[in-house]
Amino acid sequence: MRVSAAVVMQLHRDGYSDQRIADQTGAPLADVTAIIDTHKTLVARGKIPQPETPQAVPNAVALLAWGTNHPAAAVRQYADRALTALEALQNRHQHEEELLRIISQVDELQEQLNRLKTREAELKGKGRTTKPRPAPAARDYTPAEVRSWAQQAGVECAPVGIVPQTVVEQWRSATGRTTQ
Repeated sequence: MRVSAAVVMQLHRDGYSDQRIADQTGAPLADVTAIIDTHKTLVARGKIPQPETPQAVPNAVALLAWGTNHPAAAVRQYADRALTALEALQNRHQHEEELLRIISQVDELQEQLNRLKTREAELKGKGRTTKPRPAPAARDYTPAEVRSWAQQAGVECAPVGIVPQTVVEQWRSATGRTTQ
């Protein structure tokens, strides 16, 4: 994301750290640091004037208290609008601070999840391992013979697939063959 140098420098003058400016603007930290360093270098070389120190703002709390209790309705309205604006700013600031904390936690958890998934894959080995299938039990009968018997005896048996165990047992009983 591109960020205005003026925005970065204003936040820097307001006392924000490089990291906090990056977090607030969504700009890469390297870009923020480069803008600040370039600005400092240009000021030091005299290429751009030293920024003016802003005038001190009077104590806002005292000023709002004075405005809300002022006898003139216009002054009270200014104070009310300022209080409303400050409350909105405070709510927005708290909202964005919480959002930044959440995003930071999500990023940390995502990194942890990625590390855990990588480790899980290492422990499982490459690719999925499947349990070996047990060897089929040796049959003491021929399915075709059992099917033929079932058809002649009127026992229901599918013409293909696995011969049901109940049919095999009936065949054994009828033919006198036992399991080996």
